[in-house]
Amino acid sequence: MRKITVCIITKNESEKLKKCLKHLTGYGFEIVVVDTGSTDDTVAWQKIYG
Repeated sequence: MRKITVCIITKNESEKLKKCLKHLTGYGFEIVVVDTGSTDDTVAWQKIYG
């Protein structure tokens, strides 16, 4: 069985990231979030769904 990896590149998109991660969890995907210098709570949401 192949493993699916979802890669998300983001900056200051905490609300969109939160919705995206909520929909992706539960499918068994490997999720890689790359933050490019957010100043909002984007990094905090990455850790919650980490």
